[in-house]
Amino acid sequence: MRRPEFIQHLFIQSKDFLTVKVIIALKKRKLDFENIHFPLEDIPLLRRQFFTLKLILFNENKEIISQHLFDTDSFGQAVLRIPLQKKHCINLIRCFETAYSPGVEFLLGDFYPLRIETPSKIVISDFDKTLINTSYSGILDVITSLVNPIDYFPSIENGLDLFKSYIKKDYVPFVLSASPHFYEATIHTWLWQQDLRSCSLFLKDYRQSFSLSDGLLAPKDLWTQGLYKLDQLLDLLIMCSLPDEIVLLGDDFESDPMIYLTLSQIITNTGEPFRLWQKIIENPSFKFSKKQKAKLLSKIYEISSFLYDKKKQGYSLPKISIFIRKTKKTISPPSELETALQNKISYHSF
Repeated sequence: MRRPEFIQHLFIQSKDFLTVKVIIALKKRKLDFENIHFPLEDIPLLRRQFFTLKLILFNENKEIISQHLFDTDSFGQAVLRIPLQKKHCINLIRCFETAYSPGVEFLLGDFYPLRIETPSKIVISDFDKTLINTSYSGILDVITSLVNPIDYFPSIENGLDLFKSYIKKDYVPFVLSASPHFYEATIHTWLWQQDLRSCSLFLKDYRQSFSLSDGLLAPKDLWTQGLYKLDQLLDLLIMCSLPDEIVLLGDDFESDPMIYLTLSQIITNTGEPFRLWQKIIENPSFKFSKKQKAKLLSKIYEISSFLYDKKKQGYSLPKISIFIRKTKKTISPPSELETALQNKISYHSF
């Protein structure tokens, strides 16, 4: 029997909010990180469907704080920000799906919120070519990746070591990849094998690229990752209420340097958000639709609001460190952005 289950879930508790970001799909089995998974097994997750999610929040005394009911979009995705009172500390989140079979509540699981403490520190890493040396240069490479576990490909030890070094310093870890979301089980299995069980994973939902009405992505975004990764990075920073320290790991194989430097420009911006937005959408490295331009502008204003609040409370700008893995290409940040960000970020290669 197929039943609703999470294929991605993230519950972040910051000072004033619980932010929920989930994707629900119909699956035949729950994730089992002890068994080997192949991406090909989860391709049926491309099916679209609406779901209704019920959340019950408990405190440390197992008392119910509040209950929340909300619908997903047609991709089974939902993002929700729940205001919290200062006296409330969430200890457990119990999740149910209530719409798939009327009168039946499917238990999706019990989860602990990811707490972003003050001062807040996060580390975000790319996956392909940064932590593991995957290859998608041809149809044979794609087929190989679909029918094998991720550990078929060799790990990149210096990238892994760098990532783990920040985790040991109490940075909250995230992995952001442009790989399709049906790779979720096999990538999570690999992360567990690398003792990265606390790491939250973000993958690209390719269904959105085929939708004429729903979703942020368009067909043009199938083979590019610039817009997707910039959008997801902004979402993540907003969910974490703009952390005090941000570390970004990537590679120079595709567009990570430009994406990370553009993100840094948004975070360190102290001027008018609209002017910064105009500069970004004119950048030839990005190609935005009208809907995507509007979404980007909204998120830039939200980041600007966080910056204003930090300045008002006497905090300095977030500290940003970027690490880019060298491949065969010569690595150098774009000169225009490098000049604009001089003395505002830390930029390294490994």
